[in-house]
Amino acid sequence: MKNKMVYFNGRALFSGLAISYIFLHVGTGFWISGIIGFLLGLAFLFSINSVNTSRFYKFISGFAFTLISASVLVNMGHTLYFKDMPVSILTVVPLIGALIISESKAEPLKKVLHVLFIYSIVLFFLKVLGLYPHIDTENFYPIERDFTKILWGAFVFALVGIVPVLSLKGDIKDKKSIAIYYSVSMLTILGVSFLAMATLGLKEAQVYRYPEYIMLKKVKLLNFISNVDSFFNFAVILDALLTMSAGLKNIEFYGKKSKFLSVPILGFLIWWSCYENWPLLLLYHYFPFILIFLLILLLFPQKRKYNSEH
Repeated sequence: MKNKMVYFNGRALFSGLAISYIFLHVGTGFWISGIIGFLLGLAFLFSINSVNTSRFYKFISGFAFTLISASVLVNMGHTLYFKDMPVSILTVVPLIGALIISESKAEPLKKVLHVLFIYSIVLFFLKVLGLYPHIDTENFYPIERDFTKILWGAFVFALVGIVPVLSLKGDIKDKKSIAIYYSVSMLTILGVSFLAMATLGLKEAQVYRYPEYIMLKKVKLLNFISNVDSFFNFAVILDALLTMSAGLKNIEFYGKKSKFLSVPILGFLIWWSCYENWPLLLLYHYFPFILIFLLILLLFPQKRKYNSEH
């Protein structure tokens, strides 16, 4: 089946952004928000017939999702792995990787995505296997009862899952295939969120920007394979890297020159946001509103068509 990129794009903005954001704002009601948000996103996917495919929107959305996913990835690398490495090097390496992927031909890329998809799914089940002994169901109590918070969390979950998929995909004719990969993507995110809360507890899960990474510190497979958190976290790097490449492909709708001119601008903005840090804090607090803006632009042709028919 095609549309495997949907799986990676749907997951890309959860790690470092949406998971910790929903934990912080919804608490133990996160799983209710997640289920509602997943179903909202699925319903939204089947309810629309067209999305904005103009070159302007392709450029705006491609630039935005490349910048956001790359900034989170570089910040994660600097925070968790390479604290002493210059931010400039951490910025250049994934950008070059995403640029190379965006230049790949379609057929070979499909085969690589097939392998990476299987690899990501296998990693997910290994996480479940490794963290199962550390699950404590008491960490889910007391359940959040503020339904306003739960609904906001559901809305954010739906936005983060569906807006990158529709913006970077463009062609939504094969809804069945897209829905399958979107569903698998969201179910793995729900599973990871469940494991993070179950193993860390509410207070610890709300403290960390990357609770889905911190929980992996507990993994020990086969009673002797330990320190595998970095191995498991490679799935998150794949999500970000492939979303960056999809974003660069969107920018290319204005021509090859636009993409290669955008890369140094993106590099500077990514470096600046991670070096200064406060732009990342703003992104963390206000990214839902950026997605709402992109969603409005995404649906603009739909609204215009509706008005012309009436």
